[in-house]
Amino acid sequence: MMQQPEGTALPASTPTPRTHRPIAVLPVARQRLVGAALREGLIRAGFDCLPESQTPEAALELARLAAPDVVVLDVSASHPDPAAAVLPWSTLDPPPRIIVIDDTRSDRSLRRCLLAGARAYLLLSDPESTLVEAIGSVLKGQIAISPEARPRLVTGESHPPGYPLTRGDLLSPRERQVMAQIAEGRSKRQIAEILRLSVKTVEKHSTSLMRKLDLHNRVEVARYAVREGIADR
Repeated sequence: MMQQPEGTALPASTPTPRTHRPIAVLPVARQRLVGAALREGLIRAGFDCLPESQTPEAALELARLAAPDVVVLDVSASHPDPAAAVLPWSTLDPPPRIIVIDDTRSDRSLRRCLLAGARAYLLLSDPESTLVEAIGSVLKGQIAISPEARPRLVTGESHPPGYPLTRGDLLSPRERQVMAQIAEGRSKRQIAEILRLSVKTVEKHSTSLMRKLDLHNRVEVARYAVREGIADR
C-alpha cells in the first residue's frame, strides 16, 4: 500500500464512506478505450463502478446524482490543463476523492494536481494493482503517488504545510534562466554573454541544476525545460 510521502501533507480528506455498501467509483476518461479499460479493471477488483464518462460536464452531473466515493480522472492524452480538470470536483457536496491518471511525467503537473485537490497521482503506465491500492489509500485519508512519480516529490525539506514541492521548485531563478538557454542550444560561452555572467558561473549553475533534477546531459536538460514550460518547444 502506498503511503503519504513525507513533506506532502495536504488537507484532510472527507471521512471514510460507510462500509455497508460497496465503494462507488466513477471513471472519467477522454479516450473511450481508456475509460473502458478503467471500468473493466475496477469491476474486476470488486468496486461498484459507475458508467464511465468522456466529458467533464457529463461526469459532474452523474456524480451529483450518484455521489461516488472516488473519481478516477484520466488527464492523459495531452490534456491542456490537468489541474483545471481537478478543480470542479471540489464543488460537489460531499466532494469525492480524486485520483488523477496522467501520462506527462511532468513535475509541474504533479504538483498542480495535488494542489488542486487530487488525493492520488498515478501514471497511465501503472499496473491495475497500483490503482486498487491507491483507492484504498485515499479512502483512509492518505495521499497515493505512483512509484515512478514519487521520486519527483521533494521530501524532508522545509516548506509551508500543504504545499507539495517537486524537484523543479528547488531551482533558483538564475538556474532556470541557464536551463532555458541550454534548451535553446546555446553554448556556455553564449549563455554567459547573454546573461552577463562568467563562463565559470554558468558552469556552476548548470552543474547545480543537473544535480537537483538528476539529469545527466544537455539533451535531458532541454527535454525537461520544454516539458515543464521553462523553455518553448
